[in-house]
Amino acid sequence: MDEANERLNMDMVLVSKKLSEMNPCPYNPRQISDEQLERLKKSILEFSLVEPIVWNKQTGNIVGGHQRFKVLEFIGIKSTKVVVVDLPLTKEKMLNLALNKIQGEWNLQLLHDVIVDVDIGEYPIELTGFDYDELKDLIGYEKENSLTGAEEDAVPEPPDKAITQPGDLLILGDHRLHCGDSTDEGLLKAFLNGEQAGMIFTDPPYNVNYEDTFGRKIMGDNQKDFRGFLEKVYRNAFANCSANAPAYVCYAEANVLEFLTCAIEAGWDYRNTLIWLKDVQAMNFGHYTWKYEPILYIAKGHPEFYGPKNHPNVFEFPSFNSFAGRKDDKGQKQDRAFHPNQKPVELVVRTVENSCKRGGIVLDLFGGSGTTLIACEKTGRKARLVELDPIYCDVIVTRWENYTGKKAERIHAEKD
Repeated sequence: MDEANERLNMDMVLVSKKLSEMNPCPYNPRQISDEQLERLKKSILEFSLVEPIVWNKQTGNIVGGHQRFKVLEFIGIKSTKVVVVDLPLTKEKMLNLALNKIQGEWNLQLLHDVIVDVDIGEYPIELTGFDYDELKDLIGYEKENSLTGAEEDAVPEPPDKAITQPGDLLILGDHRLHCGDSTDEGLLKAFLNGEQAGMIFTDPPYNVNYEDTFGRKIMGDNQKDFRGFLEKVYRNAFANCSANAPAYVCYAEANVLEFLTCAIEAGWDYRNTLIWLKDVQAMNFGHYTWKYEPILYIAKGHPEFYGPKNHPNVFEFPSFNSFAGRKDDKGQKQDRAFHPNQKPVELVVRTVENSCKRGGIVLDLFGGSGTTLIACEKTGRKARLVELDPIYCDVIVTRWENYTGKKAERIHAEKD
């Protein structure tokens, strides 16, 4: 007993080791999926490395923490504090198995209670190491889309008369919305007030004269000098984001040359073209009908990427047209309103989580129906939106209020 007490009361030895000096042991039987590794990465980025790697100085092998080691390598960490043990190879292998095997069992009721306490929308549930599918299977837990139960993709009907006036500033929790022209360099600079965006997600007018589901023309969607318009947009975006920021720009293939050329001329580097692959195709009279929408992925400097390795450039999400005529839980046909260029919230969430840390600023120069705002609300980022149309500013405000149950603060523009 005295020997055991002596062992247990010994101070844990922590030393700093370079990752290049540690050997992942080839016999380690514990494996992890790419999805689980991604969750571990998010946890480490959020909480830092609170459980050190265990390293054996006799062999140079990692005994415990192989997956943490992988994450540290992936995010570019060169050295870390490790717990040092001094064991022959046989005992090292036994400790490796013990670290992976000896675990308690869940008290499912207590687990459920803790999940309910923490899942309030402030942080993504994946930081716990679980996702919603696992929680549903394990404890029957399901999460509503928002604190109010409002659908995240539901867009309120535009009002007949706007409450918002040009120049108004709307404060929506951690987010900001300005009613104005995002091609105005001075306006955008004043709105951001020294802030710089960590990333941009925006869906400019496509210059194809769209109407929304209520027959309203989209402001700025039928311009003679479309190229000049895009040049201003790209320059303003470039000037108001950080030194290493990505931009996701939705566009129509008919104007691909203008969208890409103007971006490059404004200083952006082309990185990729992402594809939103829909479940239904568009109605048109061409030889081939469209079943996808493209998104330019461009960069200023060298942005970080927080998504999984080998992330495909195809995102598969349902089109809003596929909801038409479906019945809700009460047997009523759905007749929801959508902005003509509206993207699914989950599509924007994917890009935001890949390119911006929690608490970072996401700039959207064309607020539209507020999808970027809802994605930022859902993931703990700060949205900065500019929207030209006062009617759609009202839609954005109402959508956010419906989703969160909170009230926006309105600061009216000063009259000359």
